[in-house]
Amino acid sequence: EKQKGLIGELFFIDNFLFPRFNKKISVENWFGPTGSKDFEFSKFHIEIKSKRSGSKPTISISSADQLEIIEGTKLFVAVFGIDKSDSKESFSVHDWCNKISDKIFNSNEPSVLGEFLQKLDDYGYSEDQDYSDEKWDIKEIIYYEVNDEFPKLVPTEISTAITNVNYSIYMNQLNSFKIAKEELEEFLDDAKS
Repeated sequence: EKQKGLIGELFFIDNFLFPRFNKKISVENWFGPTGSKDFEFSKFHIEIKSKRSGSKPTISISSADQLEIIEGTKLFVAVFGIDKSDSKESFSVHDWCNKISDKIFNSNEPSVLGEFLQKLDDYGYSEDQDYSDEKWDIKEIIYYEVNDEFPKLVPTEISTAITNVNYSIYMNQLNSFKIAKEELEEFLDDAKS
């Protein structure tokens, strides 16, 4: 599960952030291993969810903060369907980590590589561990914009006596919140300016 989660976040960095933001900003705003949301920018936040593509159509939420909308920002959720695969096009988590590391090292901001590697370490990734026997394919990605009507539990709506919140949301109840990939890309293009 952690491998799938990390792959989803690295895919998002590579395909959505690197084309729009420099490597330093992309890495500095990645909080997946330690933050309440996976990506936290001044104008938007992104939460990445990964699951098997054929599994029960639910999103698992692990804290009350994950779907809390911060005033003045937009919140998006990207749900990745990721499956084990033996195809030549599939990648291990090690492949993904190396791919992003190489792009940072060969960029104008190689100094941020240390921060990226530290975040991988915080995630539990170890370069010394052999991940080669598990390769993964991203089968689908579904995008949602979270607004006030989006079903969620947030700190302002639950008792302060409750300390841990874990719950699941049925994706078939979220159709009205779906957005196209192009809508998210357009928002990110506007946010970088």
